[in-house]
Amino acid sequence: MDMLSITPQQEEPRNAIVVFANQKGGVGKTTLCTTFANYMTAKGHPVLVIDCDAQQSIYKKRKDDLRAFPGAQFTYNVQAFDITNVQFAQQLMESARRVRGTVIIDSPGSLSQNGIIPILTQCDYIVCPFQFDKVTNVSTADFILFINTTCKKLNITPPQFIFVPNRFNRNWGTKQELEAWLKTEEIMKEYGVVTPRVLAGAEMLRYNTIINTPKQNVMTGPTFKCIEGTMEGHLIA
Repeated sequence: MDMLSITPQQEEPRNAIVVFANQKGGVGKTTLCTTFANYMTAKGHPVLVIDCDAQQSIYKKRKDDLRAFPGAQFTYNVQAFDITNVQFAQQLMESARRVRGTVIIDSPGSLSQNGIIPILTQCDYIVCPFQFDKVTNVSTADFILFINTTCKKLNITPPQFIFVPNRFNRNWGTKQELEAWLKTEEIMKEYGVVTPRVLAGAEMLRYNTIINTPKQNVMTGPTFKCIEGTMEGHLIA
């Protein structure tokens, strides 16, 4: 098992473990996870990113960035971690709790993945990107139910949900659809925090593991500020 490489904290306040997750693929989970890490380090928060997705997209992106930007200052570490072993996943969460700073985890997209339960139930926050379509809404609702039911069975408090309406296009949607989307957000507020919408755009596909572009900051800034504010009690300067 790979060891986490940020100095363990010695005193309170307790750190934050944030998992980007949704069982519905294609909602922009990995992109938002990476750009949020960039945002947090730009704000001065110590960060460790752990890539638990089988595709290891963030870890591969970091390796590409190391080659593409020689001499660049990388302000946080990215570590890949295989959670197919449940015991290793549990050890990962125990180690992450001792890290000084914010631990950001990109989770697998499947709830059937071995080791997913400790990741999703022992974190502090689940950032759940979604899009305004029926399939994604149903899948996200099932995901919420799965987490809450599992935590109830384990007799533990569920993580706080932070829902991110992602890839929103102002030019899409009929009047009825726009009203339905607002209703969707209102329903999700019963289960957690709903952030401002992240606008759709090709700029988000140009992300790296170093720094967000000015356009990316415009597209994600209100959303990430909302997440940061929600986590305020857990943040370590």
